[in-house]
Amino acid sequence: MILAAVHRVTFSVLAVPFAAEFHMSLPEMGLLQSAALIGYLLGQIPAGVVADRFGGVHVLLAGLACWSTMTGLNPLAGYSTNPLQILVVMRAALGLAQSVMMPSVSATAARWVPPANRGKAISTIYAASSGGTVLGLMTTPLLAQLLGGWPACFLLFAGLGIVWAVGCWMYLPTPSSAPYASASLKQIQPEAQAAAGLQQPNSRRKPAASSQTQLLEADLPADGGAVILPVNRSQSIVHILALCWVHSVIGWGFFILQSWIPTYLNHLGMTDLKTVGLLSALPWLGTAIAAVLAGRVAGHLRDQKGWTALQVRTFCQDVATLGPAVSLVPLIISSQGSSVATAVLCLTGTLSLQAFCYAGFHAYVQDVAPQDAGKLLGITNTCGTMVGIVGNIVTGNIAASQGGYPIVFALISGGYLSSFVVWRIWVNGHSIVLGKQQLVK
Repeated sequence: MILAAVHRVTFSVLAVPFAAEFHMSLPEMGLLQSAALIGYLLGQIPAGVVADRFGGVHVLLAGLACWSTMTGLNPLAGYSTNPLQILVVMRAALGLAQSVMMPSVSATAARWVPPANRGKAISTIYAASSGGTVLGLMTTPLLAQLLGGWPACFLLFAGLGIVWAVGCWMYLPTPSSAPYASASLKQIQPEAQAAAGLQQPNSRRKPAASSQTQLLEADLPADGGAVILPVNRSQSIVHILALCWVHSVIGWGFFILQSWIPTYLNHLGMTDLKTVGLLSALPWLGTAIAAVLAGRVAGHLRDQKGWTALQVRTFCQDVATLGPAVSLVPLIISSQGSSVATAVLCLTGTLSLQAFCYAGFHAYVQDVAPQDAGKLLGITNTCGTMVGIVGNIVTGNIAASQGGYPIVFALISGGYLSSFVVWRIWVNGHSIVLGKQQLVK
């Protein structure tokens, strides 16, 4: 996850010299940022299926080897008469390879981490990712200067990724040895759901149908075995759609800010690449710290305060939506343009508070869909990535317009507020099983 973040943000830092060397406009830079997300989008659902089938860690390492290779091919743009086309292809291929990240992490946590510890585990994993963002933002300008330009940065990080992928692959345990995998999962899933405080297993007796709730015969085994699916299929669909909206808002804010913070700081007058990289790293350093804190807070509320998992996930998600919405207000109302200090402070607050979604939304997905966590996150992250693609293109055009960046920040803030409302109304803790259900006896 650290290397994934490094490979992703290296391009964002080098966007400033790219634009100057290849004479690219802001809309063209928006196209390049979105190219990676297009590839990322196409691979989400297949990546979730493969991660659930073969094990998240193996799939993640295979993806690392592939996207590292694509990173190493970026310097080919310097030898082309049309560098924009080369970079678009390389970015799209990198995004396709990186599409395995979140489904693989979700599938791995669902197989290897007990429900009570998922908030802390997921927060720690994504804190490492934010740490990789900090590392990439801080080291890329220095390496570009020491190694003689941006091509050497891509080659160095590509080589590091390939070596790490091959080395780790040799020492991995088999997916079947996971304590929450395959058959063993069928035995512990009802207890895991109950322990998570989300939903008790259904009674062995078939409940009576009502005019408001149409029961599905497929949800009940012939011999009366217990099931964990919600009995109302339409309710389950609404639940999934709500999670898709929540993840879309996460993607809207995350991908825009990750791609455009260096360019935004350059817009505010910061022209030195090393200074831009250092200041751009501060919001992500805050994110890494906040992600670890979110996991600790979730554990404290669960273990010391006796909150249910649903209460903990909802609290963390409230922080992850209302906090960023408020943090962006100074950048929205500043008609004369914000100072660099104000911008960095507000962006740090926004991304740090959004990090609570790792102990909120991301842990919740594994709680309600332990057997299909990779597939479910693949579906929701597809929505988040689609929104991120649109967001990068829209940001490039708005940033070049008279309204500028305050409009961008207003759209991000409004998205967070809508996510808060959707979560509070439609996210209910009911179990989700995708495809053919697995009955627990």
